[in-house]
Amino acid sequence: MRKILTMGILCLSFTFAVDNIWIDHDGTTISANKLIIKFKPEVSPLLGSESPLTLTSRSEFADAVSAYPVAEFKPLFGDYEMFSSLHYEHHLHQYYSIEFSEAVDPIAVRSALNELLDVDVVDLNYLVRPTFVPNDNYYPNQWAHDNTGQAQSYGGGQVGTPDCDMDTDEAWDITTGSEDVIVAVLDTGVNDHDEFGTRLLDGWNFYDGNSNTADVFGHGTMCAGIVSAQGDNNIGVAGISWDSKILPVKVLSNSGNGDQGILANGIVYASDNGANVISMSLRWTSPDNSCSDAIDYATANGTVVLAATGNEESSTIGYPSAYENCIAVGALSPCNERKSYSSCDGENFWGSNYGTGMDFLSPGVRIHTVNNNGGYMTDFNGTSSACPSAAGVAALVLSVNPDLTPVEVRQIMQSTTVDLYDAGWDAQSGWGRINALNAVNMAIELNCGTNNILGDTNLDGDVNVIDIVIVANLITGVLLEPDYCQEWAANVNEDDIINILDIILIINMIVGVE
Repeated sequence: MRKILTMGILCLSFTFAVDNIWIDHDGTTISANKLIIKFKPEVSPLLGSESPLTLTSRSEFADAVSAYPVAEFKPLFGDYEMFSSLHYEHHLHQYYSIEFSEAVDPIAVRSALNELLDVDVVDLNYLVRPTFVPNDNYYPNQWAHDNTGQAQSYGGGQVGTPDCDMDTDEAWDITTGSEDVIVAVLDTGVNDHDEFGTRLLDGWNFYDGNSNTADVFGHGTMCAGIVSAQGDNNIGVAGISWDSKILPVKVLSNSGNGDQGILANGIVYASDNGANVISMSLRWTSPDNSCSDAIDYATANGTVVLAATGNEESSTIGYPSAYENCIAVGALSPCNERKSYSSCDGENFWGSNYGTGMDFLSPGVRIHTVNNNGGYMTDFNGTSSACPSAAGVAALVLSVNPDLTPVEVRQIMQSTTVDLYDAGWDAQSGWGRINALNAVNMAIELNCGTNNILGDTNLDGDVNVIDIVIVANLITGVLLEPDYCQEWAANVNEDDIINILDIILIINMIVGVE
């Protein structure tokens, strides 16, 4: 059961006082004045019921850091006073951050602290960046929903493979999402927009430690629009799950940068505050422990977690998408292929990362969405746009079967993809091209097939004459808005067409003819 925390309580403890001093290290960027420490369980208080460690709690640790200008030492997760047994099970109470008032040698400090008996592991604090690839060419149509070959190439002219899309237009005949499903967008914030209506919830700004989730950079608003911009409203664009709600969690600054400590807090916060799905269009190159444990916690807490693989045309996917419990989403081009330097869209300056750990491809180039100024953009690119597309599909799946676990949602999304390269999983496309219609249909089948029987259209546990009347009403259009499981039960011969043949089969069931 997901634990809902009130914002009034959380507001008291989320602060981040010291800015990172960034330096280059082995081809990536790390903080020179922040480290993340995971203490061993036997010395880690059960936060929430016990007081946290201080600098002087453990003498060996106090001696080791006494030579450095420590500005702050505190539990990594700001909501630790609300921790439960599930938080402890995923080791979140063992994490602390140590911040220095000036740059130190983080490699040397990490090495020294890793030698201490009380310390399990020390992580460098890597720079977290969004996976956005900007450009300014106009793209007129939302090919991701229904591809007819209308995508505008970066170099001019139309490109695309018909039906290389998510079939969201067909999935909408079944569901357009549910207001009971919350998608958390962990990014640069989300601005209010006419396309969100009242579905944009109050969230939290972990970068600045306040409730202001305004999006100066624009990236998070674009991602949220892909997930949940209102459809069928005569303006703008259509998101994927437009009846779902958006929880904005600001983990990146107004310039688009963040760090792993802030992100780990955002992941736990989103899950504890009711998010059914987490979308992270961001990446870095090296594994850490705090975000991995935070994702494991969120998954165990009932939240589906997705992240972008990255845009470097690398055969190694980035973090956090590479973590075991994170769904890794690569970018699809309009021509039924992984987005690469040579794909048909003409954007030869980026390619989607791929390889071991990638789950599937989702539309990720020349994507229509909203912007942070109240308007629209027509060419949002990168695995940044692919990830919220997949998050929207996850929201559709949960809207028709809310009892699914995160593992089950992932399995549904994997098993209902359309193969692109080799049969089954392959390094270029994972399990293939994501398909919203297939995924929603499987979720309904699992829901209705578990709880109901074919032919029982009024869902009373018995097949009788009333069920014949209901099927007849479905065929003639008298019953205009049937329940998902009513439609499933009415399709007795499972040919996806409800007609007189299904009535005949129900009659045979009633009279005992096989």
